[in-house]
Amino acid sequence: MSKPFNQTALALELDGAPADPRLARLVSEVLVRQELAAPALAEVSFTLIEPRELDGLAIGRGLALRVGSDRVPLFEGEISALTYDYGSAGVPLLRVRAYDKLQRLRRNFRPRAIESQSAADLAAALAGEIGVGSDCQGRPEPRDTLIQHEQSDFDLLTDLAEDSGLYPVLRDGTLVLTGLDGFGDPVGLRFGGELLSFEASLSNDRNVRGTVGAGWNPSSAAAFVETVTTSRQDALEARDVAANEGTGGYRQRLNRLGERAADIAGVAAADLDRGVARSTAAKGEATGDPRLAPGRPVTVSGVADGVAGRHVITSALHRIDAARGYVTGFSTEPPTRNSRPRAPLVTLGLVTDTVDPETMGRCRVNLPALGDTLAPWLAVLIPGAGAGKGAAVFPEIGDQVLVLCPDGDPARGIVLGGLYGDKDLPRGFSNQRPRPFVLRTSGGQRLELSSVNALARLATISGSMLEFAPDNARLAAASDLVIEAPGKTITFRANLINFERG
Repeated sequence: MSKPFNQTALALELDGAPADPRLARLVSEVLVRQELAAPALAEVSFTLIEPRELDGLAIGRGLALRVGSDRVPLFEGEISALTYDYGSAGVPLLRVRAYDKLQRLRRNFRPRAIESQSAADLAAALAGEIGVGSDCQGRPEPRDTLIQHEQSDFDLLTDLAEDSGLYPVLRDGTLVLTGLDGFGDPVGLRFGGELLSFEASLSNDRNVRGTVGAGWNPSSAAAFVETVTTSRQDALEARDVAANEGTGGYRQRLNRLGERAADIAGVAAADLDRGVARSTAAKGEATGDPRLAPGRPVTVSGVADGVAGRHVITSALHRIDAARGYVTGFSTEPPTRNSRPRAPLVTLGLVTDTVDPETMGRCRVNLPALGDTLAPWLAVLIPGAGAGKGAAVFPEIGDQVLVLCPDGDPARGIVLGGLYGDKDLPRGFSNQRPRPFVLRTSGGQRLELSSVNALARLATISGSMLEFAPDNARLAAASDLVIEAPGKTITFRANLINFERG
């Protein structure tokens, strides 16, 4: 049986101080939703018997809920919305919605570039900004550059962490990055005792033998293939893969971008963790217990051997009402990944540096349409590129370029080429049809190929020129001219040869 609703066992705090006890007596229902990779949400319904008694409930005030005679913390956050409901529940109600401190990160948007940080580093920095501690259950690989755009701080953290199989959650005043293997001491749940209901499904619908990850680095054009056969859960739970033999091989995560092989291995490992978690999905309801929270392992007993044992909670719903008292529902289904869309992005860039420290012909560009963030060293698309060959024409500082980001990440882009925009076209270019091919360096050296008059011209800024036209060919030197072929023969062949002094 669930515990009877005891209003004296529910304590409310506003801005860190105990609320008037009369306020707790007006509570008709409490819902606290907790999930991995999401801020915790509390919804408290108050009966509007005397509205003035609820004047202290205002948007922006701190709200904490504690349960039991020991006043165990259930929720701590800030009020974000008030809903006045007259009629739908039969009595007037005030519904108060509050989120924990992770909501501050979800409200904060800022385009920026972040250098040399892992998910753990980013979590520590963001935790400091909202006044909580941080902890990471793993050692995620660092990213050379992160570019935040059209993402909140929380979305950026979640996206980066999930690539390493980690999920943010706030527990006991600490921002924790946890894997699907969970953390903390297990809570025992016995069916017929604390465990009121339990449903678990065993499935081989998804391969859990392993995951193959394949990807590439757009900066170095290096390709990686990594195979992962061990999940985080394997260190704590026995897993039988026999049911998956012959089911079509390994799970696939293909054409992903990464800076190194370890990045691709991390994506593959995260995918395998999710597959393993889904192969034994469970949900249940227990007598109310604040310890039943996302990331917490539970040990289930009193059920069939195939589904008994260790499970990790990924979401919990704490409910307190007059009908059932305090109960906690939970699930082990992995959270839906809500990362940024991995669709190609094309944007404008302004070249700021061309002295590539690794001499790979890359350039750095500022991205004005993405908050003026500075991208890392980006590769440049070159026709005919290969070992020691290609039309090696690279952009210069100040040039406008078009940048393609294959998976939408501006930190992993490729410079496709330059854009004139409203800048001057090179000398020699005209609107005659067909238009000429003109290649001009920033120093003024020029190659021109024109189809209109069948002209080919190579000219220097000093005035020297080599020109081929249908009726003549001309070599003009603006300085001393030396024709030499050491140890070889120079042959002049013509019907008439003139030598003129001038």
